[in-house]
Amino acid sequence: MFDRPDPFSAVVAAAAARLERDFPAPAGAVNRALAHAQAHQAAAVAAELRFPTALDRALLELTGPQGSEDEPWLDAAVLGWAAALLADPDLARRATTVAGLSPAAHRRLTEPGPREQAAAALLRHPDLLDATALPYHDQLLAAVARGPQEAAAR
Repeated sequence: MFDRPDPFSAVVAAAAARLERDFPAPAGAVNRALAHAQAHQAAAVAAELRFPTALDRALLELTGPQGSEDEPWLDAAVLGWAAALLADPDLARRATTVAGLSPAAHRRLTEPGPREQAAAALLRHPDLLDATALPYHDQLLAAVARGPQEAAAR
């Protein structure tokens, strides 16, 4: 029998893949790997904020995101939130903490060095990310503003 993918992991993977496809890394395996790590970390933080409770994840498993036939696990809000986090490392640090994750473990997202920035120049360019991030930016800011106590209580 075929195992169904874990919906949460599938949403993270779909958002990271879309970001990598829409904002490709410069040529080279190291660049691709660094860009992938940043896109995956951003998508993981965004998904943690979007689906913070067991109930949220159970509903995700029952209903799935409203993705397309080509990208059934793509959640537009997770994609938009991840794009916003990539464009703003300070917001990414705050969001990672609110999501209950370690900023140090997500340092490629929260503290990108020159190598990470060069590998993800398009992936982190605020002007390029606007179309993806802006429709969901206020929702992301509201989720981050709730803070760690309120996010855990949800």
